Amino acid sequence: MRSANPTPQLHRLSLGAGLLLALLPGWAAAQAGKVSQATVPPSACERLVQVAQALALAGPGTTGRYHCETQQRTRTGQALALRYRGPEVADGSSNLVGYYEVDRGTQSVHAWDLATGKRAPGALADGALPPPTVMACGLAFELPVHYRITRPQRSESEGRTVCAFNVVAAKSKPMQLDCKGEREGGSPPYNVCDWAIGSDADKTTVRVAHTRMDRDRWGIDPFVYDNGAWRLPNAYADAAPAERIDFFGRPAYQGAVVSRLVWYRTRTKTYDAIYAGAGDARALLVQLTPEVAVALVSPPADDPAAGEVECRIFCGSLRVAGRPDTAR
Repeated sequence: MRSANPTPQLHRLSLGAGLLLALLPGWAAAQAGKVSQATVPPSACERLVQVAQALALAGPGTTGRYHCETQQRTRTGQALALRYRGPEVADGSSNLVGYYEVDRGTQSVHAWDLATGKRAPGALADGALPPPTVMACGLAFELPVHYRITRPQRSESEGRTVCAFNVVAAKSKPMQLDCKGEREGGSPPYNVCDWAIGSDADKTTVRVAHTRMDRDRWGIDPFVYDNGAWRLPNAYADAAPAERIDFFGRPAYQGAVVSRLVWYRTRTKTYDAIYAGAGDARALLVQLTPEVAVALVSPPADDPAAGEVECRIFCGSLRVAGRPDTAR
């Protein structure tokens, strides 16, 4: 008859299991603590600190440092607690400045109501804030908050890699749709007002490649080197040579892409497009560094809504990522 007493091996297993069960709660709590103290993604926290310093959110004349803590992820971004530590705080502790949300798409900063879980409708002094730094295709640049960039796309052309992205409005505007009757060249159904006009100037296109434009003469769309000059497509005439200019201290060529515009339908599948005249878009070919060139179509204006039609913020800050001195 076998003894009811456990064997030494089973006894050791029982002790080990008991020890593991005793340690599990502490281990789980430690892991939970790590999760609750997870660091804020640099883009959101750095943006909030940048805004806090620019607007002196801790008070006029404050010279200390800001830091932030994650509160929660929101539908549009991330809510953070902003704290300030400086010589004004006698015991060296950090004071809570307030709660803010950083918009994921535009990087605008809004006051955040922790009780209701809602952000204030208006961003903090948009005009006074420094534009956020954005990186894409190996470039870095400052981009006004009313813009965003599309996902970069890479392609191969003649054995070289080209990386491209667009700069578009952060908030899409409703399309301006029109009606076109039979006399205007429209097609049935005439009662559907879904005609829109196409234009190359509606969006900014940026293409980046490793090349020396004046030595390699390797084209980056829409620029081509032909008959001893850089040229741009013209739907109505022979392409004229692009003009050599200085682009914020860098050598560049500029000209205009001239294309045919058409009216097209947005809801009706079968129709004949209607000629809408000519359209043109400014284009630049810039030697950003001795080895990197950028083709830029329709440079983004600083703030078209406020009448700022020049491209100073984006164009003046365009540089190779990792070169804060904008190596010229």
